Amino acid sequence: RFAEPAARDLHKDEIISMLTEWAASFENFDGFLSALESNSPFTAAQMVSIDDLASSDWARHRELLADTNMNLKIPARNAGGVDIGTNGRVAAKGADNESVLSSVLGYSKERIASLVDSKVLLFEN
Repeated sequence: RFAEPAARDLHKDEIISMLTEWAASFENFDGFLSALESNSPFTAAQMVSIDDLASSDWARHRELLADTNMNLKIPARNAGGVDIGTNGRVAAKGADNESVLSSVLGYSKERIASLVDSKVLLFEN
């Protein structure tokens, strides 16, 4: 009854309920993953909190996270092939408003000040 995409879409809630019930029948994630991968073309990954990741030997060994000036854990280096990463600084809300609005949108200082005065832009110190 779920062979065609249209039928699966019509019965999406039922399918999700069935899969949730099946997944909950396992005592642990490893048992679930083993059953899933041995009987289907699918795989899954266990999600962990950023706190659990930050305190894991796996992340520590790879130096994946860096401390910040606000004691947050954030990625420690650029992701492969992209220009992102951290210098350890977490900016306050609105800290980059002026530079972004002026360089990207060409707003004047007066226009930005007007947005601040009218409380369209918020800043936190």
